[in-house]
Amino acid sequence: LLFRLHTPNLRTLAFHNNSVQLTNSYVNQLCTPTRSAFMTGYYPFRVGTQNGVFLHMEPSGVPLLFPFLSENLRSLGYSTYMVGKWHLGYCRREFLPTSRGFDYFYGFYGPQAGYFNHSSDQWHRDLKRVVGGVDLFEELGEGISKPIFGQNGVYST
Repeated sequence: LLFRLHTPNLRTLAFHNNSVQLTNSYVNQLCTPTRSAFMTGYYPFRVGTQNGVFLHMEPSGVPLLFPFLSENLRSLGYSTYMVGKWHLGYCRREFLPTSRGFDYFYGFYGPQAGYFNHSSDQWHRDLKRVVGGVDLFEELGEGISKPIFGQNGVYST
């Protein structure tokens, strides 16, 4: 790198005595197998997602017998939010992010959306404008039941 980023908080998280460093990992050539492995903690072939992605009308998703990271975090009292691409099954309500441990979902279910205009026939919400951070909270705050701001005024992303 030509320059080094100064990120003291990230370094503290990464090198703290209680942190876990994953020194050997891999990703799949497609998004669904990699996403399912991250969310379940199992190799894609164990959950049946090793061969491809879930298509528009495909009647399947990551099997419900494999709990997602978000479900485990929610059971520990964490607020969980999913923003962006899902692509882990969306043919039935029980495969959707809010049924898989996320308190709130803002994004699209399927394979892609336009980078600049966010056009897609699969958007979960009709985006009128691009928002992020505090603006996103203000835009969608009515649907969020748990506060995402800390005592020091910092918000989670």
